[in-house]
Amino acid sequence: MPSINTPMPKTAGSEGIFYVVPFPMDWCQMTVRFDRCPELGHPDFWEADILKSLVKDWHLEAYEEYPTRDLLHAALLPLAYACPRGRVAKVGRRFKVYHGNDFKPFMKASRRDIETTFGIVGQACWEFDDHERCQLLDKEEFRRMLGIKEDWDAV
Repeated sequence: MPSINTPMPKTAGSEGIFYVVPFPMDWCQMTVRFDRCPELGHPDFWEADILKSLVKDWHLEAYEEYPTRDLLHAALLPLAYACPRGRVAKVGRRFKVYHGNDFKPFMKASRRDIETTFGIVGQACWEFDDHERCQLLDKEEFRRMLGIKEDWDAV
């Protein structure tokens, strides 16, 4: 067993994808590191992991319009581009974080938090990527369905 003074092993950097998603109590960063999981695209990650959490936490809030979890799941399924997201890619010896430049202060997501999750603090540069921007129609439907008052950028 390591002593209390033994430094924790540094997490190796990893590629992956992330979302910043609203829940009834607060916003949450949700990530998948490709060194721990097979590579996924955003729609796959949305469907495989994020929807389970959203439906679990939002079903009572959306009960009047979506009285079953299955109905809420089906309605949220096509909205994979509603929330801020990005991807981490290794380029040479460094990492690039491609993002849609759509974080807002109320989301409480920081670049440092994301870099820490992927083990790339001090090894990453952030680059705007139009492909990572939130899609306006998805975002507006998502906000309407869940009664979310906050607004964020989308195209």
